[in-house]
Amino acid sequence: MLKLLLVWPILTFFLLLAVFSQVCGNLFVNNLLYQHHLSLTQVGLLNSAFFWGYLLMQLPAGYWLNRYGRGYLLFIAAIGLGVGSFLFVLAPSAAISFIGRLLMGLSAAFAFVGLVINLGHCIKKESLHFAIGLSSMTCLLAMAALQHQLPPVIEQYGWQFVMERFAWVSIFAGVLIALIFPLLQARSSEKEEPILPLFQSIAQAMTDATVLKLGALAFCFFSIFTVFVDLWGSLFLQKVHNFDQQSATRLIAWVLLGMAFGGPILGVSHRFLQRPLWLLKGGTLVALVLMLMLIFAQDVRLYEMIGLLFMLGLCCSLNLLIYTVANQWPAENIRGVAVAFCNMMTAFAAIVFQPLMGFALMRWQPMQGQLEFQLIFLAFPIMLLAAFFII
Repeated sequence: MLKLLLVWPILTFFLLLAVFSQVCGNLFVNNLLYQHHLSLTQVGLLNSAFFWGYLLMQLPAGYWLNRYGRGYLLFIAAIGLGVGSFLFVLAPSAAISFIGRLLMGLSAAFAFVGLVINLGHCIKKESLHFAIGLSSMTCLLAMAALQHQLPPVIEQYGWQFVMERFAWVSIFAGVLIALIFPLLQARSSEKEEPILPLFQSIAQAMTDATVLKLGALAFCFFSIFTVFVDLWGSLFLQKVHNFDQQSATRLIAWVLLGMAFGGPILGVSHRFLQRPLWLLKGGTLVALVLMLMLIFAQDVRLYEMIGLLFMLGLCCSLNLLIYTVANQWPAENIRGVAVAFCNMMTAFAAIVFQPLMGFALMRWQPMQGQLEFQLIFLAFPIMLLAAFFII
């Protein structure tokens, strides 16, 4: 229990930093557009650099965290996140900012997989989903608070001020991880299957039908978070529902709040579920209906929008089922790779849709009508419909 009390808060803190580095794009999109004279396509490409790094590092991260020193790798990742943040914010050119954003993604790739693998060595399997859900709730509640508090700070001090402080906090997280090295290096007392070589482990995971199905689900289902919440959701609310920038940014926080409360609730109920994929199927259908309402509803009042986005967040929290299934159903020696593959597919969704939607939006400059936004954002219901049939 003492080990869990030391490991859980520090790894959850690192996960929070990784989530912020992923989601911060929606806070800065207007600054990048006007202060750095970038087009919507360029903003999408710059922000998606994070997901290129995240994508490339996911499978190696899952494998290395399973096989080698979990503490040292997480320490290096936290320091890398800080260095990447400094490059992103202080770079004299967009090209170097791209490299910084890429390094942030490479480093953040270790956070969630490291949390799942280390908690799996600390607690019983039946409690793992609740622990992951609690970590997710903590991070998302903190992110929701930041979504509310940071817009006026950014307006007064600038987005560079926020990112510089974030970089220093990331380096401090690396120091905290260094303090718990012995706990993270400890191996489980259970007998483990022999770890396969990297490429053999990846090949085995890529030929496992369950892993491929879960990866496809992660790609379709989590695109709401990696594309809508991370970047374009705030602009959508401004253009389609006529909210000002600060109000739109704060409204996105309600999706995070819904995900935050949905995680632990799902964690408690998970042990009683005989067929978790059926719950995921039902949640996907509800999310599809909510997304259509969000796109086409007219004259939505503030409290109605809050309720709609909160319910959408509750449905999005079901993505945690994908990761717990990936950490339990495949063979033990490829579970780290399976979890990483699902995470990789969420990053791939961002890489595809963030710049693609930016390009589509730019084609309709000066974006005076709502119809163009509504047509482009139909991509989300289509992805949810695909997820429904995959399950």
